[in-house]
Amino acid sequence: MMPAPRRPPTIAEAFFRTGFGCASVFVMKILLVVTVIFVSDCRSRERAERLEAERAAASATASRVADALARETDPDGRFVRKPEGELPDIDTWGRVFRLAYRAGHFSDGLEVRSAGPDGQWGNDDDVVVTRESKVSTKALTRDAASGLLDAAKKRLGGSAAGAKGEKK
Repeated sequence: MMPAPRRPPTIAEAFFRTGFGCASVFVMKILLVVTVIFVSDCRSRERAERLEAERAAASATASRVADALARETDPDGRFVRKPEGELPDIDTWGRVFRLAYRAGHFSDGLEVRSAGPDGQWGNDDDVVVTRESKVSTKALTRDAASGLLDAAKKRLGGSAAGAKGEKK
């Protein structure tokens, strides 16, 4: 019987016999890992850029709302108070803004706050816009004088009542 004629090896067989095939598979795995890392990094950058754009839009809306509220002041320079709490305006993420006032001695403050992308109030991702109004010096003087007058009336009224009580 005649031996079967030997056929020449296929390209794939020759490729793997030389050992070059194992090395190329290793190189392909490395390329695949690098590609996956690159794609995920690009996606995370896109996500971060999108989030930053959303935060900027929410901040712009909150600034517009705060500016509208800050325009309304009384003659003394204090903000005309609106009910604190939720405002009808909506932020970038479809949630309401909150309004809060902060009274100070020399200024009056308001704060418009968005819960941010996570929807939780009071953490680092909140978008907060504040406005200050300066209270007029005339109002400060008047308030201080009335406070001193009230304190004097209390003090004198208390000692006068005490003196009357001792005479009886």
